[in-house]
Amino acid sequence: MKFKLNVFVLVLSFALRVLFPGASFGGDIHLAKPAARPISSVRIDSHPIYRLSYPIQTMRMGYSKEAHLIFLTLMKSGQILVLDSRTGAVIKTISNVLKPLDATFDWKKRNILVTEGDSRVFHVIPLDDPSKMKDLPTGLNPTVVEYRGDFGTFLLAGAVHILYRLNSDSYQVERWTAFGDRIHEITFLGKDLYIPLLRHSRILILDGKTLQVTRDETLDLCERLTTVLPLSEGGLAALCENELLVRRKSGDPFHHRYSDDSPRTMVGPVLSNFLLIFYPDAQEMIVKDIRTLKSVQKVSMHGRPMWSRLNHDGTGVFVISSNPSSGVVSFERFALSPVYAPFAPDAKKTLSSPPKSFAPAKGPGLVPGRKAPLLPSIKTAPLSASPKKGDPGAVSHQ
Repeated sequence: MKFKLNVFVLVLSFALRVLFPGASFGGDIHLAKPAARPISSVRIDSHPIYRLSYPIQTMRMGYSKEAHLIFLTLMKSGQILVLDSRTGAVIKTISNVLKPLDATFDWKKRNILVTEGDSRVFHVIPLDDPSKMKDLPTGLNPTVVEYRGDFGTFLLAGAVHILYRLNSDSYQVERWTAFGDRIHEITFLGKDLYIPLLRHSRILILDGKTLQVTRDETLDLCERLTTVLPLSEGGLAALCENELLVRRKSGDPFHHRYSDDSPRTMVGPVLSNFLLIFYPDAQEMIVKDIRTLKSVQKVSMHGRPMWSRLNHDGTGVFVISSNPSSGVVSFERFALSPVYAPFAPDAKKTLSSPPKSFAPAKGPGLVPGRKAPLLPSIKTAPLSASPKKGDPGAVSHQ
């Protein structure tokens, strides 16, 4: 009897699947993803989620989205503060680094990598036991260090303008490239590195694996290029001295988007077609729509904004600001909320007749662009080579 019942259930199940192929009969239920809506605007809360203040000094921040940790470096105090990125709570204080400048977190090995200002070393600090810190040599005045998971670890020696790619296991140098120009910061996009050359106002795009220059572009209207932010469709936002140049998409010319008499303006993260522009003298940040140049929102701050970073899911922005009048430097997290456009009407309901079908447009295929030659001042070490004494990439142990 039990056997006949089992056979009946199997036959019934098969019949139902034939009659209703789209139905679910046990197992995982896969819900259809909602249609993506374009972002029509962006809003920032006027008050920060949390604020931490310390005696005024150079402060920078490393951020690990995988571990939900922030690493604040206080250069004058000689401290690295480990924070919970969601609450701002201080989890640990590390005080065995002389002048910590920049920090990143190798979440696989649970190591904090820290550059030390005015030195020739960077530090590998185990998060679980900071007393086991190891010093590794690098070029003069390491300024920026960034761990990017399996993609690689990168370190910039600011005084000698050399970018190193480090081995993920040993943190030893795998490759290096010398630029012959000052670099303010590095922007990562996919497998590419965007390098702004300060004096020559050129943007270099490097392959992250080989550190070879794949493209470069000169901005004739730009003086003292400090920041470059890639936009969608091949667009770029380039921050020059007292002005912002924007190219909406690849092939378009750059347009003059902002200028005033306030020096040291800072451009923040990109979210869709919106930029955060920081005005240190006015102590405020403004959300601007780069398509119309109109200000969407203005937020007053308690100090001069000096540094910013978008958190990994786009729901907040971290800002470091200084207030000379009160003698404090602050680290703040603001909530960032995209405002979505309403859903478009259902095409099936609005069309009175089925749409006509069109043949695909014909035209010439894509013509591969000519690769620009390497700049004469850029030198890249071979993959298997180690820096030798006298080479631009040589590491001094003095």
